[in-house]
Amino acid sequence: MDIPDRLYYRINKILLSCLGQWPSQRTLYKYLGRTSYACAVISVNVPMIIRLFEVWGDMDLVIDCISILLSQAGTCMKFLNYIFNAEKIRKLIYRMQTDWKSDTFQPHLEILKKYALEGKKLTQVYSVCMYSTLITFVLMPVVPKLMDVIMPLNASRSLIYPLPLSYGNINVDKYYIPIMIHADCAILIAITTIVAMDSTYAVYVEHACGMFAAVGDRLHHLMDFREKKFIDKSSPSDMEKATYQAIVDCIEMHKEAIKFANTIESSHTFVLLLVVGLSVLSMSVAGYQVIMNLNKPNEAFRFLIFVLAQFFHLFYLSWPGQKLIDHSERIHDLVYDAKWYETSPRSQKLILLMMMRSIEPCKLTAGKFFDMSFANFSLVNITNYQIDQSFLHIKK
Repeated sequence: MDIPDRLYYRINKILLSCLGQWPSQRTLYKYLGRTSYACAVISVNVPMIIRLFEVWGDMDLVIDCISILLSQAGTCMKFLNYIFNAEKIRKLIYRMQTDWKSDTFQPHLEILKKYALEGKKLTQVYSVCMYSTLITFVLMPVVPKLMDVIMPLNASRSLIYPLPLSYGNINVDKYYIPIMIHADCAILIAITTIVAMDSTYAVYVEHACGMFAAVGDRLHHLMDFREKKFIDKSSPSDMEKATYQAIVDCIEMHKEAIKFANTIESSHTFVLLLVVGLSVLSMSVAGYQVIMNLNKPNEAFRFLIFVLAQFFHLFYLSWPGQKLIDHSERIHDLVYDAKWYETSPRSQKLILLMMMRSIEPCKLTAGKFFDMSFANFSLVNITNYQIDQSFLHIKK
């Protein structure tokens, strides 16, 4: 279906297609995108690992390399997750598209549009924020060159590289510009991968929230069938059949929403565990670098930007998880508020089943034991703060 792709998921489709990860694109383009990504990752990670071995023993330089490598590892995990869970991803996108035509959700199309628009806005905001970090990494190495022109010293200022790279016997200062271009392209590809995967993950969750909201809307208007002229209000059996069918429809919609949410969970739980773990480690390592380089403002600022980007990254992953919990929990209250007392005992049994199922909210987890929620996001940041305070105490 073209309409939702064009209006709401266009950015996600373009970014995923560039990486060879859009389910419906031609196989040739998939292989080209994935091969290009693999070549780019290898071309930058090998020089970074070489640099790590060269500086082994110098704690500050080793930590500099490790913080970037951890971030790169998380990005690669996101990319590989889309390959290993390709069938589940295809089902998610197909389901999102078909819901726009579904008779079940047709009366609630405005609700789906509202949440699709929210997903689009999240994608736009996240793209701007993450690509802003690219601009920072690109501009920081240019500062010494500009300062040499504006405020020249007796000797040229030390060159700054966006990534800790080494090419063996090659003089990196001599080939500064080509190396800069290589590093900037690597950062661009990494950020594009993060934006593509994370924003699409948020779009999936927004659609799931839209499905739960549609269920809530159906529950809220559960007894509106009484106003429909084709029902014989004088016939108790017709009224009972209509009531029963309305409840069955609600249950079917609720089951579909839960199934969709569970598919998101199963296709992302393992990679979320790895990404959250690596993000916490890289934030701690980068925080250490900020503290150790307080006397070098340029270096400290570069790592501070990295810490803030990781902070925003974790927040962006936690927000959809919290939203899904809230929307799925709300169903229980809406079932309770529905005019169940006006229905027959047979219909009330169905309502009771739905109420019991909605007690346990749908969740997105990292490895099945860490819920993606604001509470755990706060816990992670408190832990990082305590680690940074320890580093600061050691420095003093």
